Parts: sequence; structure tokens; C-alpha cells
Amino acid sequence: MTAASPRPRILLAASDHALADLESALRGSADIRRWITVRWRPVPARQLRRRLAPLRPVDGVILTSPAAVESFIAPVLPHLWPSEWPRLRYWAAGPATAEALRRRGGPRATLGAPEGAEGIVRALARSPPLRLLYPRSDRAGPALARRLRRSGHRVIEVIAYRHCPVGRASDRNRRWAERADLVVVTSPSAWEGLGRALGASGIEALRRSARWVTLGATTARRLRAEGLRSRSFPPGSPAQRFTPFLLGSLDHVGS
Repeated sequence: MTAASPRPRILLAASDHALADLESALRGSADIRRWITVRWRPVPARQLRRRLAPLRPVDGVILTSPAAVESFIAPVLPHLWPSEWPRLRYWAAGPATAEALRRRGGPRATLGAPEGAEGIVRALARSPPLRLLYPRSDRAGPALARRLRRSGHRVIEVIAYRHCPVGRASDRNRRWAERADLVVVTSPSAWEGLGRALGASGIEALRRSARWVTLGATTARRLRAEGLRSRSFPPGSPAQRFTPFLLGSLDHVGS
């Protein structure tokens, strides 16, 4: 913690809505700033509905992020298959995605282990062949669909949302970030966006001085691949549990 700031500095690298409850809960005890390092825009729902209109209902839907839920489930599926969509089976890449589906009125999703695409592949490995709909981002690539097809499933891919580039942060914001005590990274995409915003020198400054917390095992693995150690917290956990976890991560900052 710096002498100029008696309260710990927490940099939250996330989308514009992720962990909003946590941000509010920490404002009284930390200088927390949200850096929007993940931006996406949905493909127009009318365009998606028109493309998928000829399809008969599938057996299930693959969901790899809350953005897939927000961009596809609510604006598309209830209009496409009004009576069938709640009865479809859903496979989610992690608890945050499953929770987003429940918030949108969907059923409980099957969660694979580990989190991410690997868990979905394992969960479906012994299933009879299914017709699966996979709404994904423009950056996700076809790897997951290919693996599921090798297991005998028919996978219908549709680009439901597109990632928008994150620009370089201002000099003032970079100076603040480089003195952060704790960095919370909510996803691999958030990590990539943070790198673009700060540049190599900013990330190196944080690597030397800050503690890191990741949301979920997939994000933790990504940071480990970059040589960063972090504490990991399960996605979908409420703010009243995440807040003491973060504050505990700061117990020895500056000691």
C-alpha cells in the first residue's frame, strides 16, 4: 500500500457489469476502480432469429460465457422456440454462466469439471449423439465444436457476439494502475484486455508489486501460463463471500 493512499488500491479488470455487487461492497474499505477490459456487442437478435428459423429444436445448448447467455438466450431462443427452449438441456462452462442462465429464466445447466471447454467435452463424452447449438464469440474459434463432433455430436455454431478492441489507457490511469496493491482478473479475455490497456511495462510493474486474484480456475491457469501466481475464487460466489476473501488477500500488503 502506498503512503499517499491509506486505503488499498484494487484494480478490477472486468466487463462493465461483472462483480458489480463486489465493487459496491468494497468502496468503503478500498480504493477500487473498475477497468473495463472486456467489451462485446451482440449480433442483432433479428439477424440470428432469421438465420436459425429453418432449424427444428435441438437437443441442447452449449454456453461458454455469460455473454453468450445475454446475447443469445433471452433475445433469441424464446422467440425461436417459445415452448421448447425451457425444456432443452444446457451445458455451461462455469458457475457464472449457469447463474446467468437462471437469471434469464432458463433451467439449471449441467456443469462439467474442470471449468471451461474441457469440462463440457468431458460431460458429453459418454452421451449418445446429440444435436447441439453453440452460440459463441467471434474469437472463440471452432476447437470446442470439433472436439464434440469427434464424440459423435452434431454441433451447430452461431456467432452470437463480437469482441470489441480495448484501447491503451491514459498516462494518468496507467500511473494509478501500476501502484495497485491487488488486481482482480475475471476472465482470460479480461487479462488480455488489461495487457492491451497497460502495455508490457505496466504489466511488468504489477507483476513485481501487486497481488493477484482470479475468478475461476480457467483464469488462474491463464495467469500461471504467463508466470503469475494468483489466488482463485469460484465464479458465481456472492459479494458477501468474495469481499472478505479479497480483504484477506490484502492482509499482508505492505508488510
